[in-house]
Amino acid sequence: MKRVTQSDIAKVLNISRTTVARALNNTGPIDEETRKRVLEVANKLGYKVNPIAKSLAMKRTLYIYAFLIESYNTFYFNDLIYGMKEAEKEFKDFGVQLKVIGLDSEKPELHAKIIDETIKNNRVDGLILMTMNLKETQEMILRFSASGIPIATVDLDIRDSSRSFWVGPDYYKTGRIACELFSKLLNGEGKILTFTSSFNYPSVKDRLKGFLDKASEYKDIEIVGPYFDNYNLNTFYSKTIELLSSIKNVKAIYSTCGTEYIVRAIKDMNLDKKLIIIGNDLTEETKRYLKEDYIQAIIYQRPKEQGYKVAKYMYDFIFNNNLPADRYVYVNSEILIKENVDLV
Repeated sequence: MKRVTQSDIAKVLNISRTTVARALNNTGPIDEETRKRVLEVANKLGYKVNPIAKSLAMKRTLYIYAFLIESYNTFYFNDLIYGMKEAEKEFKDFGVQLKVIGLDSEKPELHAKIIDETIKNNRVDGLILMTMNLKETQEMILRFSASGIPIATVDLDIRDSSRSFWVGPDYYKTGRIACELFSKLLNGEGKILTFTSSFNYPSVKDRLKGFLDKASEYKDIEIVGPYFDNYNLNTFYSKTIELLSSIKNVKAIYSTCGTEYIVRAIKDMNLDKKLIIIGNDLTEETKRYLKEDYIQAIIYQRPKEQGYKVAKYMYDFIFNNNLPADRYVYVNSEILIKENVDLV
């Protein structure tokens, strides 16, 4: 089968091959309408970019910037970056460089400004974002996508924005999974004390909704809470002590995040290990508590896989104009227990 060339695309559109090259390589002056027409025809004809030829044609390094919230969970943050770096290795011969910039989780209102200033002062060929879904973030994504910069989100999606695609877990499903585990461990009945955090994190909101929706299916499961804290997870500690001292017959505890703060309180109260605890996110501390039987299960989001996939899809889009078939790329979650926690 004859390979589709840039000249073939130019002939269909009755424009020069140079204009086609500018559109495909995102280089040189070209109006947005023409660029869109070129990409549409290229996709229709099945045009495939030769990555080496493209990198030679552009005669420069391609810079992908990843702006990621610096989570208190260093396990998660480092594994996410590790996955991205593994994907970067596969494209090192094509002149690709990945630059990772951390964002302060306690100052979400500054994220858009930091990203904006970085892009204004640097050459950026692609963006990977893990930040909060705020109005200024959506407006920023709209501006950059209109200028031709491909944008992917990872873990935390910026819904209703013009981003190109998202990679992450089905957090609603993880909430349902947690509740089903509770039902089995509690034999279908008992009080579950529930904690959650800021709804600016879609992961937190979706986990809780999935958990509560599933809980409504069990007539003998009683949900106590959820008790809400905006950003300071340390309050989970004091709230756990307060609630366990005043509420009788609590059989289990679920938290959408910050499970280690809850276990610290339980240990300091000298309670035995009869409470069933299921949480999210693997940290050094939750891993230890899992091994000590304070936590029965952790729903793990596979951050290495998330990082690898979002970077790999970004590179593939830049070089081959290939987007994932579905703009929502789900990474399967995993249930970690004492016996398999060392395998991740």
